[in-house]
Amino acid sequence: MRDSDYDLITLEATQEGLAVVTLNRPDVHNAFNAELIAELTDAFHTIADQRTIRMMILRGAGKSFSAGADL
Repeated sequence: MRDSDYDLITLEATQEGLAVVTLNRPDVHNAFNAELIAELTDAFHTIADQRTIRMMILRGAGKSFSAGADL
């Protein structure tokens, strides 16, 4: 699993069955916009299709997890 297709998130997977998804818009406190939602949706589908992934961590880059919607 690679995160090269994503601009606003990172996706990492370990051999131990862990996927780590990081919201990567720290300049706006990881606020959700349409592109971020689309990338998360794609990443979640990618993770769901991997039988070796048994757990996922969702985190935010910077000092905030997420400020909510980017209005």
